Amino acid sequence: MEWETLDKIIGELESMINFKTRRGFIGVMTIFVPTSITWGDIWAKAAEIQNGFKEGVCYPTKAQREGAWSRFNSLRDDISRLSKDERDSRRWKSESLKSEILSRVESARPDNLFGLHLVNIEEMKALGHVVHDAGEMLSEHKREMLGEHKQECFDAIQRMRGVHDAWWDKLKEEGSRRHEDFQSRVRRNLEGNYERHRKATHALEHCQNRADELRSQIASAWNDDWATRAEGWLSELEDKITDIEHSIEQIEEWIRADESNLR
Repeated sequence: MEWETLDKIIGELESMINFKTRRGFIGVMTIFVPTSITWGDIWAKAAEIQNGFKEGVCYPTKAQREGAWSRFNSLRDDISRLSKDERDSRRWKSESLKSEILSRVESARPDNLFGLHLVNIEEMKALGHVVHDAGEMLSEHKREMLGEHKQECFDAIQRMRGVHDAWWDKLKEEGSRRHEDFQSRVRRNLEGNYERHRKATHALEHCQNRADELRSQIASAWNDDWATRAEGWLSELEDKITDIEHSIEQIEEWIRADESNLR
């Protein structure tokens, strides 16, 4: 590789970083703009540059080579810091959304006294709408939330739906017969989806733990070559985490559809 080519690639890396993020004027915050460029793409470009230096690209002067290397190292530091800032920003936003959703779910709990429910049918329907709205909020903001926070909200909604189901089941036992065959089929399907959800959640947790381990190892790494490769592994793992989260979202949609049929 010629030194002019390597300088051009370093410029491409800088452009990718600038395109991925833009600086705002709100304090010292960095505003992250949705783009088609991923941090995985950026780290792949950094690895290409790292290999160029490793192969011994010859610059006209030693000072020019040192300047290019210094520029690349500065950009690589920016990538590490900015990608971490984006993860931190997403976690803060996710925490805020989680708190709001959990608050809504808890507000849908039926009042009771010594086990006797103090709500009537119309009030129970209104509370059901609150749970539904909490589910809609989770669905609307699912791409802004971390998997662990979505799971916590999902579980809370499921538990509250169980409370409501128990109330309605008791009412139905006193009034009309349920369509047992149909509900039995739906419940079997639900059980299968609950199991799929459990396995996918377990896989997600495993990948998240591995990603955390890689981040810790990268932070303490003394070998630049290994750190660059590890950043690529981390990017691939984060892409896998995203795929698993999408699978969980699909399973949750199936569960919501089946639960709707049980109404």
